[in-house]
Order: sequence, then structure tokens, then C-alpha cells
Amino acid sequence: MIDRLRSIARAAGGLAIPSLILAVACLAHAVFIVFTSSSHEDDRYLFPSILVFMWALSVYGFIETFKYVPERLDDAAGFFRRMQRRLSRLWYWIVGLVFLGTSIAVVALTLRALSVWLGDYAVQDG
Repeated sequence: MIDRLRSIARAAGGLAIPSLILAVACLAHAVFIVFTSSSHEDDRYLFPSILVFMWALSVYGFIETFKYVPERLDDAAGFFRRMQRRLSRLWYWIVGLVFLGTSIAVVALTLRALSVWLGDYAVQDG
């Protein structure tokens, strides 16, 4: 699993900086809305800004975390070197499971927030 995550992170490496820029822009937009909003209509893009911020930050975190997963060692390496590598890889397994859990939470939050947002604003436009 972590080897596949490493290959995906390395293939998507070019998206790290754009996703970080997008996350910062969406966070700035959300903060701007919070401090300047005077009505419910002014809050129209608050949920989408927060959701895009979460997804962009998640993409950036994924790429920057999993592109450094250490390679497997062959049996020719020494015992302590193999144990050190296994512990390092175990850490990435744990981080991978946490990332999977947070991704599921972000999907659930996205679906819930979009349903609330569409309920609030789609009815007004239609």
C-alpha cells in the first residue's frame, strides 16, 4: 500500500505547489467572507471556499508526506538497518491509515456541506 501511495505522490508531485496556493487563496477568501459579510447572501461562497481549502490542503499533505516513503531493503542489508527501515515504513503505514480515515471524513463532510449549501442557495436561484 505505501509503495503505491509513494508512486502516486511522486507522479502527482507537480500539483503540490498549485494545491498549496489554492489552499491559501481559499482560506484567505473564507476569512475575507467571515470578516466582511453583512448578510446571508454575502456568505454564499463560504462553504465552497472551506471545502476547496480542505481538499487542496489534503492533496498537498498527501504529496509531501508520501513521496518520501523509504524503499524496501533486500536481505543483504544488516539486521539493524533492516529493522530501522521496517520501523520507518511502519510509521508510513500508520500515517497512511490516518490519511485514509481523514479522507473518508473529508468526503463525508464534503457531501454534508454540499447538501446544506445546495439546500440554502439552489432553492433561491431556482
